[in-house]
Amino acid sequence: MRTNILIIYILLAIVGCDSKKVEINPNVESYPMAIGTEWIYDRQVIIKKYESETSDKIIDIDIYNFTVKVWIDKDTLLKDTMNVMVFKAEENDDNWTFKNYKFIDNEGLKTFAYSGGANVFAKKKGTLKIPFFLHFSSLLENMVHIDDEIIYEDQPTLDIKLPLDNNSSWTYRHPSGTNTFHIDKEVIGTDRLNLIGEYFDCFKVNWIYLNDVVSNGINITDWISEKGLIKRIIFSERIILRTEFGEYNDETAQVTETLVLKELKIN
Repeated sequence: MRTNILIIYILLAIVGCDSKKVEINPNVESYPMAIGTEWIYDRQVIIKKYESETSDKIIDIDIYNFTVKVWIDKDTLLKDTMNVMVFKAEENDDNWTFKNYKFIDNEGLKTFAYSGGANVFAKKKGTLKIPFFLHFSSLLENMVHIDDEIIYEDQPTLDIKLPLDNNSSWTYRHPSGTNTFHIDKEVIGTDRLNLIGEYFDCFKVNWIYLNDVVSNGINITDWISEKGLIKRIIFSERIILRTEFGEYNDETAQVTETLVLKELKIN
């Protein structure tokens, strides 16, 4: 009897130890900016199609899986004065590459310009083509494919305020004469992710779309560690799918997009 009681106490002690909350202390004071640094992600897109724009009946569910590679290719000079790092991204070894031109200053990580492939839900030869969500041009009413022309931000976007802490919040994109989007970001918590054989202590950063009816129903959350973007979830409550030519399909859908780190090389 005494042996049984002792075993019970030992089991309770083990359970008690396991139930202790793990202390998570992300340390994001900068962002990887060395040439050759590379992130590879698993990207999954789940599309739930509705019977009509006003119906809640789901008639079909499609699941698409992709591999996304993001790497820092080189540094370059834009407008003869601005030194930036060229972040490239490609998906499934496709024939287009998206480029972000980034730098870090005393506020944080910023994007000065971008160029490359379009961000559009497109049907081609019966296959849905869903390029990697790197910016939000798919929300624009007159969105078309983006070629290799460099498009400069009206003012650099503050992608990540540095250093990050539990109370961080900032304006990512200010509205201007050429875009109406006002997007803030804020830290909503911390999380520890166990991926690729290591633990990543991350800040969870939520995107906040303000004063824009087009972006209603879109929610984006990033998991950011000292080694970069580790995970992203994009949830769109209802969207109208478009063809590769920018034409609307007769379908509305709920789209959940998940990006999860699968390989990492930090230089």
